Amino acid sequence: MKAFSAAVGPRLMLDESSVLDIGSCFVGEVDLAPGRAIPDDGDPRIDHSLEGFLFTCGPDHIRHPEPIPGRKDGKHFPLHGSFSSHPAKLVFWDGQGEDVECHAEVSVKLADGGTALLERQWRIDGQTGEVWLADKVTNTGPEPFSPVHMYHMNIGAWLFDSEVRLNGAMLENGSLPWNFGEDPGGVFCVPAATEGAAWAEVNLGPIAAIGGKTLRVKFRTDTLPHLQIWRNQQSPAHVLGIEPVSHRWVDRRELEEAVPPGAWREHRLRPALLLRLTRASIDAPSVAAYWGCHIPAGGKAMDIRQINDEYAVTGQITVEDLEQVKAMGFKSIVCNRPDEEDPGQPSFADIAAKAEALGLEVKHVPVGRMGVDAEAVNGMVDALDELPRPMLAYCRSGARSTAIYEKSQHLRG
Repeated sequence: MKAFSAAVGPRLMLDESSVLDIGSCFVGEVDLAPGRAIPDDGDPRIDHSLEGFLFTCGPDHIRHPEPIPGRKDGKHFPLHGSFSSHPAKLVFWDGQGEDVECHAEVSVKLADGGTALLERQWRIDGQTGEVWLADKVTNTGPEPFSPVHMYHMNIGAWLFDSEVRLNGAMLENGSLPWNFGEDPGGVFCVPAATEGAAWAEVNLGPIAAIGGKTLRVKFRTDTLPHLQIWRNQQSPAHVLGIEPVSHRWVDRRELEEAVPPGAWREHRLRPALLLRLTRASIDAPSVAAYWGCHIPAGGKAMDIRQINDEYAVTGQITVEDLEQVKAMGFKSIVCNRPDEEDPGQPSFADIAAKAEALGLEVKHVPVGRMGVDAEAVNGMVDALDELPRPMLAYCRSGARSTAIYEKSQHLRG
């Protein structure tokens, strides 16, 4: 297991031996993972994964085994798919700042002999403690396959008391006790999407065992439009599972579409523990003083971090922030964040329109899910050479804007 943690937020243990799933999720000294308090699957690969906090089912997972077409040995598709036990190859790891981020590639052999590539990105925001997961699954084999993708988040239910509830717009009446239904357990699957919302959210808490915190799970509903929840209190099992999933519980013939060779699907998940923030922001007047400008008293707090005299970074800005940015003396703005990473995220076009109206020069040099690549570095070099300074660069937290600046300096000499 490889430890993965940021300035705030949970401490994760990522399992390099099995697609970089989460083996343990520590909040303080408490591990949310169920360990052995979960029923065995009968497949040693899956039994290992089941004990962890999060494991990934797919890409040929259908939640009940069926015979593999053309096989004479009677072999069935595995109950939880083929991902588990495939080792992850780390291709990017950045834990130098408050945020942490890592990327991995996993070559997967499917049960029917096909192949797939899972490209995985984990990130923890050092300011909020939010944990982000983005997956891209590509069919690298010669034949199409019917894709199913599910994230199993399993929590040891011994951590719960009678106050813990499940809350979400997709649930009946919006709320359920964690021990819903009849003992010793049960399972249900519901549509997760609500009209006009790109992301769904389900909450579990408050959990007194971790200081009254609540587990919030957000996931994109274009590729994960359903939510399955299950529990099992048949001793020695004592577990609750939260499972965003791509398809209803149907047989393979009813799956809506296949992934042809070379095609891919992307899935995003945001499990986040609601932790109290302890990091103070720099107030606007003090930043303005550094840049030699004046901001009226009561200016909005912004967390701007100076790299040197020509360059500073910050997290996501809004259109409303731009007059203050100009008043601080910045001459240009670079956006290092792709559009639509977050629901409600201001688009670069909106930021650029307002900035240009204020006389600020702008450039979009997005750093995507696979990290700072050569194309992005070259774009940043061009921005630094062409745009006036001092320059303010932003992404979600400032981490990518810091990393790309450092890499660009090697080319600028």
